[in-house]
Amino acid sequence: MLRFLKIKKIWLSLIILLLISLLFWIHHLVIIKEMNYSNTFIPLGDKKVFITDIYLQNYEVKHKTKWLESIGLPKTISNPLNQILSFYSFRYKKYSAGGILTLNGLIVTETSNGSINPDDISLRIIDRYGNNLLIGEPVFYRKNVNTINFSLKGIVKKEHKEPFGIDIKETASGKHVKTYFDKDWSIKYFSFFDEKPNSSLSQPQEFINEFLKSYVSQIKKNKNTNSTYKQKTSSFPNLQHNFWLTNKWAITSISYLNEYDGEPDVFETNVNFFSSKPESIDIIATQKIYVVRSNISNSGWLIFDVGPVFKCPSNMPL
Repeated sequence: MLRFLKIKKIWLSLIILLLISLLFWIHHLVIIKEMNYSNTFIPLGDKKVFITDIYLQNYEVKHKTKWLESIGLPKTISNPLNQILSFYSFRYKKYSAGGILTLNGLIVTETSNGSINPDDISLRIIDRYGNNLLIGEPVFYRKNVNTINFSLKGIVKKEHKEPFGIDIKETASGKHVKTYFDKDWSIKYFSFFDEKPNSSLSQPQEFINEFLKSYVSQIKKNKNTNSTYKQKTSSFPNLQHNFWLTNKWAITSISYLNEYDGEPDVFETNVNFFSSKPESIDIIATQKIYVVRSNISNSGWLIFDVGPVFKCPSNMPL
């Protein structure tokens, strides 16, 4: 009899745990709607505005368990613990209608030595009547040679089925354009265990940085890669050199090229390799990688070409 009661209590506890887990699993079900404008740019005088992301999510994160990092636990313990605490928490604010609308992009100049002053540019997300759809100023970041990133983000309080657009003004030139987005939303559902889209990878520098980190990791592990990965790297033999293993590297700049090798709208990134001597910041070699916008890639980018490695300061190819 006692044994039966113990078994009954165990089963009852398991059922309660299962119901609680189901409740949190439902809480973590979220919706992200996306519009694909990967190959779209908006002319603005001698500048172009590229739209890299448009998405609407029905949630926002209320809190994260970052306090675990301050404890100093090893990652083998903190990572699983963080996953458990994140799952068994009501960390999202949900929107039954509307949600968080985000529009990310790049502004570029068509001259290689041009410059962009963010204080001279006004960006607004507008409804079909030209009224502000979001409240707030755009965030400009990562200013480079002739490019600058921007992000517009805010709450849409109701389901917005009508076309909306972006209003762009440049004070110095007096240029003013409006473009409306009317494509159908691509709707995707995500659970706690699904990897959500990383909007930072929609920017060329982050895309290349992640690609190279993955490439270097595969070299160091000396493991066979899948056929897709092999196809990506075998097309660019200039990537195959020892600096990836023997030296620290960093992407130091990005610039827009109106045309490169017959291809329009190319982004050129510069990778520097640093001396392996302790505390040295001397640059010993450089390499250029070229990317283009693409509808067939999840990130919206594809590598178009990889230049040779050049030694510094002699600037002679290896």
